[in-house]
Amino acid sequence: MIHFTRPRGRRIACRLLLSLFVAVLALTGRAADTAQLETLNETHLSQLLNGTLKLHVCKKELTPEIAAATFSNLVQLLDPSKSVFTKQDVADIYALRAALPSAYALGNWSFVTGVYALFLVRMAEQNSNALAYLSNPWTRLDREREIIADVKKRDYPATPAARTAAMEDNVQLTLAILMAGGESFTGAVTKLQRRQTRLLKIFTDFTHAERLGLFVNAFCLALDPHSSYFNPDDNDEFEISMSLSLEGIGAVLSQEDGVTEIKSLSPGGPAQRSKKVRAGDKVFAVAQGSTGAFVDIYDIDLRDVVKKIRGKKGTIVRLKLLRKAAGGPFEVTLTRAKVDLQDMTPRVELVTITRTNQDGHVRALRLAVLDVPSFYFDRTTKQLFGKYERSTVADVRRLLEQCATSGVDGVIMDLQRNGGGSLDESVDAAGLFLQRANVVISRDIQTPRRVLHDSDPTIGYGGPLIVTVSRVTASGAEIVAGALQDYRRALLVGGDHTFGKGTIQQVIPLPAKLGALKITVGEYFLASGRSPQHSGVIPEIILPSELAAVEIGERYQDSALPAQSVSGALSSSKRSGGGHGPWEPLHEADVARLAHMSQLRVASQERFKKTQESMARITRERAKTRVTIASLVENVSTNKSLADPENLAEDLTLPRPTATNDAVVLEAIDIMADWLTLTTNAAPVLAPALTPDTTNVVTTAALSATPATRDVFSRCSTWLRNVLFGDR
Repeated sequence: MIHFTRPRGRRIACRLLLSLFVAVLALTGRAADTAQLETLNETHLSQLLNGTLKLHVCKKELTPEIAAATFSNLVQLLDPSKSVFTKQDVADIYALRAALPSAYALGNWSFVTGVYALFLVRMAEQNSNALAYLSNPWTRLDREREIIADVKKRDYPATPAARTAAMEDNVQLTLAILMAGGESFTGAVTKLQRRQTRLLKIFTDFTHAERLGLFVNAFCLALDPHSSYFNPDDNDEFEISMSLSLEGIGAVLSQEDGVTEIKSLSPGGPAQRSKKVRAGDKVFAVAQGSTGAFVDIYDIDLRDVVKKIRGKKGTIVRLKLLRKAAGGPFEVTLTRAKVDLQDMTPRVELVTITRTNQDGHVRALRLAVLDVPSFYFDRTTKQLFGKYERSTVADVRRLLEQCATSGVDGVIMDLQRNGGGSLDESVDAAGLFLQRANVVISRDIQTPRRVLHDSDPTIGYGGPLIVTVSRVTASGAEIVAGALQDYRRALLVGGDHTFGKGTIQQVIPLPAKLGALKITVGEYFLASGRSPQHSGVIPEIILPSELAAVEIGERYQDSALPAQSVSGALSSSKRSGGGHGPWEPLHEADVARLAHMSQLRVASQERFKKTQESMARITRERAKTRVTIASLVENVSTNKSLADPENLAEDLTLPRPTATNDAVVLEAIDIMADWLTLTTNAAPVLAPALTPDTTNVVTTAALSATPATRDVFSRCSTWLRNVLFGDR
């Protein structure tokens, strides 16, 4: 999420909505008791929706399109697998969109709880059918049963027979997954019977406020994919995810089809230090302490799973994991600890590579690979003039100073894993390579146009610069990449486009126990006037990437706002420092030559041939409509599903121990070497592609951003939290 931090981003939105709710509570307090008003109820809905529309950057009125999208979202939130509601149910729910304007105007929201009541009826029916199916002595695991795995390709069941088939599909898949985790068939049946009963109870026990909160969230998502409503529990989780430290095992979790997966490991955290836990491991059970009994967590709400795993520093938690390479389930014992900001900082690796030109002259080139996974700041280190001692900009500046001392010939800044962060940090980060240049144009409900520029006249680095990007590169990272591209300051290398998120969100806490709203309050544009929304930033040199075979990016998000443009505000070369200043702009002829040389090299590289083969496999897998349960279980048991875009993106959130294990960075190193050789005015000899064991590559110990040695902040749910969660 791009969020405001300093005076550039005034928190007018937060004050406006809070004042709105103070007035609402004062008016409604005469007719309802205070206890009722402390939690979400019908008296709040119209005000919540009205306040959200007032603050949203462009959706200002309740339109028929927003009403239709709201009920579509509500159905998806309640029944994401399309196995509970019938086709007629969905049609009846969609028909309620006509009632939304009058409910909004008059405050009559009884139909919202009516939809949830219907959901509970259908859940009870399917639960009863599932228990009967599991109790049938003729029921057996059918691994060759074919099901429609892609929910987008499914339809809601139109007949009783279709509902029964959908239920049996889910039961068969769940049994197969449990048995893959080490359960016998009888044990899997028993667990699933208990789980079915428990799930119905969980949904039945949803409070009135939680049921209304689902509707508010459905409405927010109808405005754009990054606006949402947080109930009090969700808001607490969000605050933890955005904090600079937390206590636990140092792992980011996700959940799909009831299976909890470790998406990534925080560098320096207990899970990574154990060397027994890997990203992609499936978690099937959790136990507390050294002797506590394991509790099965399959199909348990992810928030409850997180609560079981998170805990106080120094306490023990045991996990039962599944990894195909391990041959079956295995246990890991971890001691919880605090994961701090120092485990999340950028780092630099120095690489030495040689090039020989046509005259036979050999040149040793010293390159710096700068990994910047997020744009963050530590509020506790604020200094004069709004600067922070601990921030991305401060840490990268220190690294660049050490690079200068080391005499580097070129810098490669890796933003492939960077999902964004602070708007101001992004602007100032671009300013490390420019000189007082305009970087980004923003607009919101208060200010139709605000040009943000680097306020520091100094430049952190003025030499040749390559920026690597991917479809995961989002928000603030797109600002940096786009700005450096607009000024021809850097050569962009990587995937076919960045994520394409050009919006700004504000998290607005609500009074009492009402939770919080995350609203898209603004848009940003690059200094050239173009927006990264939808299209993203397109590199000059595009390399093969598995991510190009799946739907990752803003353009694939429901209700994504359309791309727009504004008049540009590019600074002059004198102000930006290009040409006769500290740095030299890229020449189109050089870019063309470098792209051609890269193309020839990539065509002969085994690692990119494997990438292209993988892309072809992904395309074939995604084209299938029906797949066997056996193949789906194979994907659950292994650490990567080629048809799963989240698992593909996971590769870009793993810690990178050395620069020489990343195909894009390796090619960027070669491109930089070509570039530096071109500057000698002597034609270079096309060197063989770098490989991890290439003898002319020397990787030094990573430089640290502070005196203490630090690991890479290579994920910490960066793109999950910042892009998909809206931080972006």
